[in-house]
Amino acid sequence: VIGYLPRLPEAELPDRHLGLVLPWEIEGLRAKIRAAADVMRRTADIGRLLAIAERARTRDETFVLPEAELLTACPSVLPRGEGRLRIGVARDEAFCFYYEENLALLRRAGAELVPFSPLRDRALPEGICGLLLGGGYPELYAERLSRNVSLREQIAGRISDGLPTVAECGGFLYLHEVLEDPERREYPMVGVVPGRCFDTGRSVRFGYVELVEKQEGFLPRGERILGHEFHHYDSTLNGEDVAAVKPVSGRRYDCVHRGSACWLGFPHLYWYSNPAFAFRFLEMAARYHRTKGTPFLANRNGYKW
Repeated sequence: VIGYLPRLPEAELPDRHLGLVLPWEIEGLRAKIRAAADVMRRTADIGRLLAIAERARTRDETFVLPEAELLTACPSVLPRGEGRLRIGVARDEAFCFYYEENLALLRRAGAELVPFSPLRDRALPEGICGLLLGGGYPELYAERLSRNVSLREQIAGRISDGLPTVAECGGFLYLHEVLEDPERREYPMVGVVPGRCFDTGRSVRFGYVELVEKQEGFLPRGERILGHEFHHYDSTLNGEDVAAVKPVSGRRYDCVHRGSACWLGFPHLYWYSNPAFAFRFLEMAARYHRTKGTPFLANRNGYKW
């Protein structure tokens, strides 16, 4: 034992149903961190902690796809001279959860990631040929998201026209017809998923999952990609195009709406567990780039996308 941290009410970090409140929402966050640091200088042997760390063996457990293997698995999807594939990425207070490795994988494969805010921007970034809608807290900003009618309508139109799109958890909520806020007030959303989302008041399908493609799509039929679910909200239409398998119990359930160029569902995917998912997404984006928005075939459920 090299130290301890006593209870510090002045440094308390508030939490809510999905974990800690986000940094920019905490008043006086830097003062709280400084207060904890000042106490730890007195109650912990920081020098000894650093000395222990320096003696530790180097361990590289991070999976990084070798460059040669990356290029073999994902040949250039754009002819030389055409530039990089521009992928729009929703990033603001409402959409703030991404596996950074997923974004890094897209960059390594040649994509240019273009952030935008569904809360503030009235239009999608120009020239994008793919769309990522990550997790976060859209339910806390449902009224503001709903008021941004021009962006909602543009996203619905572009997805219907075949814009390759991956939406996870909070992004999936945003694409529904209706989203309920924590006070049970309902607001219209993008509307490409014909259902409504509501607060269950508890964790729903919590934990790690393996997602298995039922038909050829973002992965070959039967292939898996790893992910997790962590949400209190549920949908009246969760989808049935992908099978989710719990890795320990083996319990299975259906989820995800997958069109020919869309993957929309609650699970957060870890793309490095099967990089082919990212490469297929970029191949779809390249095809969209070349065809300039030629509509793709409807999915088997008959939805426009």
